[in-house]
Amino acid sequence: MQRIRAARAIANHFKSLDPDTMVTECMIRRLMEEEKLPVFKNGTKKLTSIEAVENYLDAQLGGNIHD
Repeated sequence: MQRIRAARAIANHFKSLDPDTMVTECMIRRLMEEEKLPVFKNGTKKLTSIEAVENYLDAQLGGNIHD
């Protein structure tokens, strides 16, 4: 099951795993706007999944970053 969240909640998730992370709310919003992540709308909110962000980063960095 996908963990669907708003950009801020996803950024907070990464921050809780790694306080020094460079994965920010702004970065996630930009990726959503550039259609590099799947986006689901709920009213005016744009949502994506934690897994989509992890998969995107894995593909960009060529490895498994979330283990």
